[in-house]
Amino acid sequence: VSSVRNVPRTVFSFPPPLITNVRPVPYNGGWVVIDGSNLGTASSVGVSVLIGGSACASVTVNVPGSQLECFIGPGTGSNIIVQASIGNQQTPVYNRFFYFNATTIVANKATSPPTSGGIITVTGSGFGANSSALIVTIGSGLSCIRPTIVNATTAFSCIAPASALGGARLPIRVQLEGRDNAQDQNVAFSYLPPFVSSISPLGTPGGVLTISGTSFGSDVSSLSVQIGPYTCAAVQVRVSHTSLTCIMGSGVGRNHAVVVRLSSQQNTLPSFFSFDAPVIQRVTSVSTLGGIITISGLNFGPSSSLSSLSVSIVGQTCSQISMLQDHTLVSCLVNAGTGARNIRISSDTLQSPPVSFSYLPPFVIVTSIIPTQGGTLNITGLNMGTSSSLVTVILGSFGSCSSITVASPHTTILCTAPRGYGRVNGTIVVDGLTSSFSLQYAPPSLSFVYKDPVSTRGGVSLTIFGHGFSSTPSVVEVYLLANDTTTLTSSSSPSSSSSRNPIIDDWIPSLCTDVVVVSADVIIRCTLPQGHGHKNVIVYVAGQAS
Repeated sequence: VSSVRNVPRTVFSFPPPLITNVRPVPYNGGWVVIDGSNLGTASSVGVSVLIGGSACASVTVNVPGSQLECFIGPGTGSNIIVQASIGNQQTPVYNRFFYFNATTIVANKATSPPTSGGIITVTGSGFGANSSALIVTIGSGLSCIRPTIVNATTAFSCIAPASALGGARLPIRVQLEGRDNAQDQNVAFSYLPPFVSSISPLGTPGGVLTISGTSFGSDVSSLSVQIGPYTCAAVQVRVSHTSLTCIMGSGVGRNHAVVVRLSSQQNTLPSFFSFDAPVIQRVTSVSTLGGIITISGLNFGPSSSLSSLSVSIVGQTCSQISMLQDHTLVSCLVNAGTGARNIRISSDTLQSPPVSFSYLPPFVIVTSIIPTQGGTLNITGLNMGTSSSLVTVILGSFGSCSSITVASPHTTILCTAPRGYGRVNGTIVVDGLTSSFSLQYAPPSLSFVYKDPVSTRGGVSLTIFGHGFSSTPSVVEVYLLANDTTTLTSSSSPSSSSSRNPIIDDWIPSLCTDVVVVSADVIIRCTLPQGHGHKNVIVYVAGQAS
């Protein structure tokens, strides 16, 4: 024993444990998570936790050295002391633990109403079952009235007030029996952003635009409207929260995005607004040679958008477009053509309904005289086109011309006329466009007259040779006049004249009756009346005199 030497002891200590945060639990208890440093190893042996002087059960090391977890029963209060023992070392006192003070909306949510206000639902825990005990405020103290428990302790509803400015991520404070959730504001309340349901139509000159929807608020200084590249200015609230107006400048196009912004919130509706489509009200005509036409209407756009304007004519192009008057009047150059066809105008992909554009109808200036047996008819005028297949010529009741050709583009047509006589009202049709004109067959001409032995008592035949007698005896009249009688005009036959002198018998023309066409157009025969002396023979065919 005397040989054992006394050795002095050396004591070693690990760094002391430290609590940095204790997460709250509901008033009915639950798992408490404790964060800190030097909170033990993977083993929970020798680890204990006191909360408010009472042991916290089922202590577990979640993360070696930095996180513990334990279970605590129901309780209330705040600033509760928490201490942990790791082996024989104790943490300093942590006094900021609290039970959820009657209610909490930590990590939970609240539904959003429009800016006109409305019922919202708040979910969380600890709300109790007594609706009348709840006091709910939003943002800077706006009351959410008539709180009503929806599910005991976990959900309630209340009526949020209207807001002129709307707002996002506004704090919600819930108070119950003197306790509230002021220690945790993780759940924020937001009004719904503006929503557009409809926009009034608007032409390309611009003007007042009416926008309907929800959540527009009522503070015009906080409202702005953007439509595609255009700012809609001078915003005014027509009806709080649901209807506003603004003034649009001129513009064109379709499927513009609409953005309505209220304070910090906005809503974008892609492809929502289009300016009114162009409308054609009138189109001038042009000769078949082509040329400049003018188109009047609505919503053609401003001259600054001329590059987005196009004019299409079925089977044709209209080039060199010019804006004569913003939005309402344009001109363009159309190529040569005939007939009528649809025309449209497009402004930045918006297309007008079709209307009819027409070249000028044919216009006859002069025609050649046609033999009664038919033959070549020369028609000179304007707007005759270039295609003989599109031309029809009708000569009254005598029928249509055949073998039509365009002898000179746009101005001259040749065709073979049918047999006929007299003056005729004709019709020319060029690609569906019609015009009327007058023409005449050649008047009759006499070359020789042969008579049977003549008696003053009449009743003998007179044969007349010539041209232009037609083949229809009913339109032929033959008259005998005294040699010294002035020839009657060709405008009317003697049978229609009332200019008779009963004193001078020879002056009164005599009618050769029973006219017969012996050979069409060239020989006719009639029966002489009684008479005496020398007579002039005049032949009328459909009112035209020889």
